Amino acid sequence: MEDDEGLRIDKFLWFTRLFASRSSAIQACQSGLVTIHSHPVKPSRIIQAGCVFEIRDESKVRTFRIEALPPQRVSASKVEQYMRNLDERPCPEAQDSLRHFSRPVLPWSVPSRRGLKIISSFMA
Repeated sequence: MEDDEGLRIDKFLWFTRLFASRSSAIQACQSGLVTIHSHPVKPSRIIQAGCVFEIRDESKVRTFRIEALPPQRVSASKVEQYMRNLDERPCPEAQDSLRHFSRPVLPWSVPSRRGLKIISSFMA
């Protein structure tokens, strides 16, 4: 595919193996997990080489720059020819949610069934 034409972002995400299926790439775009310049993109957005986009996961935000447009789905070893990972940083929303739900780890816990048998045999 020529660089002048561009490529749909959902196809690019699938071609470069960021998503396992094209439908999951479409779903990620529709739910706002894929952004360009902090604006959510539609799956039909046409992208070209040099474009920078972000993908937000549960725990991190990954930023990529498109180096070239692949003609078809490429192998994992060739993905580096088509895009570059600029950085990977923790997602601020995930950090806040972990802060609210984290609790201290206690040194004791409820014994398992095997542990109860060992304790009862020791006590008897």
